[in-house]
Amino acid sequence: MRKQRSPQTLGGTIFWRDRMVVDDHRIQQHVRFGRVRVLDPDGCRIHTGTSFAAARNAFDKAVGTSRQRGTHMVVLLHGYGGRPSRMTPLSDALRDAGFVTEVVQYPSLCRSVDELAANVVALTLASARRHRSIKQVSFCAFSFGGLVASSVMRQLSTTRGAPALGSLVAVGAPFLGSRLANIARWLSFIGGPSLADLVTRSRRDLEALPVPVGVVASRGVRSGWTVLGLLDDGDGVVGFDSAVGVDAADELVLHRVKHTRLPARPEVVAGVVSFLEMGRFK
Repeated sequence: MRKQRSPQTLGGTIFWRDRMVVDDHRIQQHVRFGRVRVLDPDGCRIHTGTSFAAARNAFDKAVGTSRQRGTHMVVLLHGYGGRPSRMTPLSDALRDAGFVTEVVQYPSLCRSVDELAANVVALTLASARRHRSIKQVSFCAFSFGGLVASSVMRQLSTTRGAPALGSLVAVGAPFLGSRLANIARWLSFIGGPSLADLVTRSRRDLEALPVPVGVVASRGVRSGWTVLGLLDDGDGVVGFDSAVGVDAADELVLHRVKHTRLPARPEVVAGVVSFLEMGRFK
């Protein structure tokens, strides 16, 4: 009788980081305890233990010879405290359009933006090498992931042997920070060191990005934060001015769409595909 795989539990996912990702198979390591596990595309555990070599063997066997086909890879990054599943609608649409996609999980509460980005750089380079056909890499990032992706692309722009950089689509990203983070940063023992990267900043403090940027933002959402005056007009979590605070090649502005619903909105999904194909939103 075939042994049933254990499903991935939702609790504690923010403490796991991807060490390798290929075709939605992933080797992950717990950032506090060092244990490793291998997950299949459905999030089920194929292997768990303490040996990375054993995990790599299980990973290679699971991946086999199957590969997505294409020359343009899009790396997708979730938001603060989020999970890769948030990016599934975008990943599925991009694959249907012919892109190679890799959805990366990272411990957003446990490391600074630049530390998280260094790990994503390594994952991106490793995945591109395994696919072999990759000539260009772009990023699609939600919320806090937009800050990580910005740092990743700056690092990749100076990395020898990296694929050519394409573009970045940032969905509800707090480029100019959040007033909520200003209030909450004294709770960094709960929110993690990345809170320091979410405090408000001025536009002139932003470093220029080496790629075209497409910005997706929403405004007109009322939430408890806006009622209390703790958040400016925006999507209920990220202020509109912060989301459009970066120099963008194009903007897609929605009205009264809540922050957490942005990645699954049909117009956002279609817009992301359009920008990565043509450099503009339809």
